[in-house]
Amino acid sequence: MANRKLLHQNLEVVMAQALESSFGIEVKTNSSERLRQELNFARRAAREHGETMYDNLIFRTCPRDPETTVWIIKKITVEQQDA
Repeated sequence: MANRKLLHQNLEVVMAQALESSFGIEVKTNSSERLRQELNFARRAAREHGETMYDNLIFRTCPRDPETTVWIIKKITVEQQDA
């Protein structure tokens, strides 16, 4: 249980870095599908605690390296497009 909590804390740090970036970040991993699952789980857990900021992220596998690379992309809102 402690390892899972630590994992989610680390994933929240990674998601926060993506939110602070201009468009998102690229993350290397052993398994892109597993990372995407963990990111979605961490986002749901944060949402259950009232944190919705991670809802502005999209988790995609990189088309150039689908096995080991995940893109965490910021969603662009209409307000951001007009700026």
